[in-house]
Amino acid sequence: MIQDETEDNHTMKISRFICAIIPGLIACVGCPLALATTTCPLDHVVFTDRDSGRTFVAKRVAQDLIYRCNHAGTLQTYHFSRHQPRLEGINDCRGPFGDTIVQGRLGDKTVFAIYSTEDGAPCCSWDSFAEKDKAVVGKRFVWLTGTDVPRIELNDPWYSISNTPVRGPVNGPLAGGEYVPGKCR
Repeated sequence: MIQDETEDNHTMKISRFICAIIPGLIACVGCPLALATTTCPLDHVVFTDRDSGRTFVAKRVAQDLIYRCNHAGTLQTYHFSRHQPRLEGINDCRGPFGDTIVQGRLGDKTVFAIYSTEDGAPCCSWDSFAEKDKAVVGKRFVWLTGTDVPRIELNDPWYSISNTPVRGPVNGPLAGGEYVPGKCR
């Protein structure tokens, strides 16, 4: 049986249309989901070392934040366990600076990863400590919950627990790795 050339041409156009549009539709269906999962609460992040594949699974987050404010020519330092929006952006106050403490699991061990920021350059660095290290033993952390927990961008190198060229290597249990925040649990 001989088919009409017009029918074949029409079928070909429909096939091309479907091949061109369907992948785009599939991608668009996934777009809102992909956008919704680009940030994650820090206490739900799984950091994975690029080389070894080891994971550091965040469980809890605390902060020791510092604001420095100039009141009538006197510099005063204030410590808080949460961000203070009322102080941020005020001309006579700088901050927040200080530590973000992430307690998590590296294999079967409890590890503390601490991200420190300073009022100066270089500004920031990571360190890590075993559960029994004197840097964390006896400290009373105020563990954050709900919307107080900071959110970070997944797969962003800025949030990776890794060595920095200026501040040097990460010490402790996470030393030598480049732990990228790749998954939200």
